[in-house]
Amino acid sequence: MSLAACVAFESLSLHYPVHYSTSVPWVTSLLSTLDTAAVRTVACHIRLLGSIDALDWDGLGKLFSSGPYKTLERVKFAINLWVGVHSTFEEVEGLVRSRLDTFDKKGILSIANA
Repeated sequence: MSLAACVAFESLSLHYPVHYSTSVPWVTSLLSTLDTAAVRTVACHIRLLGSIDALDWDGLGKLFSSGPYKTLERVKFAINLWVGVHSTFEEVEGLVRSRLDTFDKKGILSIANA
């Protein structure tokens, strides 16, 4: 999949689960295919069944600081913690804020309990 042909949208919303004992490299890979500087908002709606560290946080941080995402005004995470996840929402929120601290300091990062 590629977002290369998508040149006219300002908002992008991804919905995906994070399963137990998996990684989710496709999120960063997919977002890296975008070739426009018009994106203002990226929203990730996550059904968390495993670890929030399954995402490539370093890759996302670098990507959101690069060309196509320089116009970002909001990075949103809506996280639905499923039964069996051994973390509280506050712990998960803290991890996301620490992984994307540059955007948190800019005031463009928002995290909600979905």
